[in-house]
Amino acid sequence: MGKDSDEAQGSHTGQKREQKAEDSGGERLFKNPVPYGDVLSLNVDMDDSSISMELAASVAEYFDMDKKEAYEAADEIAGIVRENWEKLAEKCGLSAKACEYMRPAFEMGEVKS
Repeated sequence: MGKDSDEAQGSHTGQKREQKAEDSGGERLFKNPVPYGDVLSLNVDMDDSSISMELAASVAEYFDMDKKEAYEAADEIAGIVRENWEKLAEKCGLSAKACEYMRPAFEMGEVKS
């Protein structure tokens, strides 16, 4: 598949997810939300599911990135999430109470290398 095809497919997939969130009534957008967790549902490497940028950077090579690129990408993603999560939650129909409950999960500082 070419780049244009991949972009179109990604856009279509995003539209499907957005529609599914709208169809589900918003509150189901976060399945089993845990805003104060210290581990992930899936391991980052073979042995560790810690929430750690250092751990994520340690596996960057598997994604054709070096550690510097991993930290830069993580900082960019964190900024996008920080700027948009509330707008998306509101668009999907989450209540103010649900947003306040989830706020700690989305309040993240700058990613430091």
